[in-house]
Amino acid sequence: MAMAALLLLNNCRDFEGWEDSGYKEMKYTKGQYCWGGPDRSTRVRLVCGASNEIKSVEEPAKCEYLMVLATPYACNTHDAKELEQSLSPEDAVDSADIV
Repeated sequence: MAMAALLLLNNCRDFEGWEDSGYKEMKYTKGQYCWGGPDRSTRVRLVCGASNEIKSVEEPAKCEYLMVLATPYACNTHDAKELEQSLSPEDAVDSADIV
């Protein structure tokens, strides 16, 4: 399912909703035609994480997908400090490196 969502993203032409979500969610629209439904669309929700990792991919409505992507780039200073405390010393992220 995750691979299908990634392929879907490559076919999408529009990008909207970035500022409205506080820079934590992207919306790709006008994707591949979906038989008996709307054109495919995907929301990519960014959450704070130690590395880039797809956490989940769901289809909450026909031909509409939601992907949760963990990334250090979604961390603010507070998130980074919490993440740093939860990691083992060898996996820790220096919160000073996160903008």
